[in-house]
Amino acid sequence: MKSSWGEKMKRFCPKCGTDKGPFVKGFCKACFLEKVPIAELPEKISVDFCKRCNKARHKGRWQVQNEELMRGIVLSKLRAPDLKGAETEISLLPNEDGTTLAIARIKGTFGGEPIELERETLLKPASGICDACMKVSSSYHESILQLRLEENPSKKEVDALVAETGKALAEQRGKGDDLARIVATAVVPKGVDISIGSKRAGKVTAQYFAKKDSSEIKRSHKLIGVDRSGKEKRRYSFCVRVSPRTS
Repeated sequence: MKSSWGEKMKRFCPKCGTDKGPFVKGFCKACFLEKVPIAELPEKISVDFCKRCNKARHKGRWQVQNEELMRGIVLSKLRAPDLKGAETEISLLPNEDGTTLAIARIKGTFGGEPIELERETLLKPASGICDACMKVSSSYHESILQLRLEENPSKKEVDALVAETGKALAEQRGKGDDLARIVATAVVPKGVDISIGSKRAGKVTAQYFAKKDSSEIKRSHKLIGVDRSGKEKRRYSFCVRVSPRTS
């Protein structure tokens, strides 16, 4: 007579009663995934956005906002420490109210069994202002570009010089200098003074004009205070003689 012992020891899920595997930690896969939070993602994630330059803050740094950055923010909030060989794919679905639905699809193994999960979160923008924009808005500047001509410039010439400076600074912002911006302009006898956020941007822009106009740069600086550590803070001036611009 055949033993029925094998049938008596047949596995079943203690929650739903199914005898269809695979089983993970004694439960069928579906019930186990309901019971154990293998992957966790907050329902909502607040993301700081600069209302002036539209950069987003991630890991303490203000960065250019793009899909790669948003996926990185979601991934940084995802927790799945026990999932082996985890691979995550994140889809971003913008909403009309400015929020973004992020769907994370996670694959890996747990207890030797393949696991596939899906988690959702809502990215909510929180309006703020980045450090660079804060400084510029308060007229902070580390350098002054002094462009000088042979005669007093017309308004058209001043506008052309300012526009050319702005274009040169935009290239520097693209290379990571967030303070490469015009803070203020002042028409002076035979020229224009352009206040610029960073010292480096002022220096590089002066070099641009000096090269273009076959001129020399006259440098100077003045003490404007000390920081909290007692280090002296200086403002630098770069004077360059340029030819008239008409467009």
